[in-house]
Amino acid sequence: MRAMNGESLKDLNEAMKRVAAFQEEMEALGFKMKVSVSIDLTKNWEERAKPK
Repeated sequence: MRAMNGESLKDLNEAMKRVAAFQEEMEALGFKMKVSVSIDLTKNWEERAKPK
């Protein structure tokens, strides 16, 4: 591990940035999905709550 030169550190830094950006995108997508799922669930409950 000690043999890390400046180049591999730069590469590692770039990779970490990419991973962080990817994680943020995934979290944003996950959030959108959660929101739409909870809206669907709310609609379902409203449908069920209506007297038949």
